[in-house]
Amino acid sequence: MKPLVLAVALTTLSSFPMHAQRVGNVLEDVLTVAVTPTVIGDSRKVKEPAAVTIIETALRNALIASGLRIGDSATRVHLILDEFTSGSVAKRALIGFGSGRSTVAARLIVARDGEQLAAAPIKARGRLMFSAYEADESQRRHALNEFEERLVEALARLR
Repeated sequence: MKPLVLAVALTTLSSFPMHAQRVGNVLEDVLTVAVTPTVIGDSRKVKEPAAVTIIETALRNALIASGLRIGDSATRVHLILDEFTSGSVAKRALIGFGSGRSTVAARLIVARDGEQLAAAPIKARGRLMFSAYEADESQRRHALNEFEERLVEALARLR
């Protein structure tokens, strides 16, 4: 009976998303980090040509807001961009229920000496309320602001 309970518990736990995979407080004693280029994880879900530049700017802003300096360091951070869409006014108006909202999804990676120390998935979406009436640019701006806030929160958890 006990192996069955253990199997059910492991199956249940494995179905929950991992918020951050890390080893200790990997940024606890770190004052300066190096930012390496953003990698696009799935090019089919990144439709905006300037997405990489926009996301790297958000990462730099979040690092500074977290009290970290950007410069030469053995500790390196970068993002793997999984999704970047401005959404669709038509989907928001015709379908509703949250469809057509802008989405920004990435994984924050922290590494030192070539070894990955932490991976934190971060996802933000444009606002739901009155979203059918918002232009794609407004939706994207809201998602980016929320994404940057979540980056700051993830960095705080790693300190």
